[in-house]
Amino acid sequence: MISLIAAVGENRAIGFQGKLPWRLPADMKHFRELTTGHPVIMGRITYESIGKPLPERKNIVISDKPNYEAPGCVVASSLQNAVREAGSPSQISPQSETWEGKGETFVIGGGRVYTEALPYADRMYLTLVHVSPEADVFFPEFDEAEWHVTKTEKFPKDEKNEYAYDFLDYERVQKQDLAIRT
Repeated sequence: MISLIAAVGENRAIGFQGKLPWRLPADMKHFRELTTGHPVIMGRITYESIGKPLPERKNIVISDKPNYEAPGCVVASSLQNAVREAGSPSQISPQSETWEGKGETFVIGGGRVYTEALPYADRMYLTLVHVSPEADVFFPEFDEAEWHVTKTEKFPKDEKNEYAYDFLDYERVQKQDLAIRT
């Protein structure tokens, strides 16, 4: 199963100058709880903005740069190869890895990887941040008729989280059966 996970502004903003455009510790905790024990797929720029592999996850970095190295990560040349490396959607082999391999692979950014992965996603975990910040990276538009919201949690801003936000879980209404799944 392929899932996208992102914090998204009301204007679909997800990044500005290599960083998140907000500070939301509750969202970081939510991200950590959902992705720990699962493979995560990210683009090279996202990996470089994080600066290191995320702990307790199989980290797969997509890069078209020949001989690109990301210590502690698997480097794949395409989304299709990254999904194969993750073992999605079924044949996961946790014996050779430290992650639990529960059958869900998370795409964690950036913008181009989200755009490429969206047609193949089964689920999306979006944090809607109630602000429209300046941004240079955006989450792709998607047809809401193809998705069903299965869970919504709303939170006001507080002393730790500078903006109000909602956790929204989506499941695809009609599953795409495309070549990436084989």
